[in-house]
Amino acid sequence: MTRPTDDHILIKNVPEGHLIYCIHCGQTETVALPMEWRKWSAVTRRFQKQHRHCPPPSNGATSADDLPIAPASSPSA
Repeated sequence: MTRPTDDHILIKNVPEGHLIYCIHCGQTETVALPMEWRKWSAVTRRFQKQHRHCPPPSNGATSADDLPIAPASSPSA
């Protein structure tokens, strides 16, 4: 049995705040800063939980450098 992980979720600094993205599916979310630490933590945990079961991409990408980063899907305030 393979255990789901979130080691394919990355966070990048962008002018708007933080860009959270899933290497496996390519989905992104922008977290606008400044933000209270507890709220930021909740947003990142939710994203990790949503993408924990994403299968690896068929192109064999293993890092963010291997995938084109699409525009943020849903900014958080």
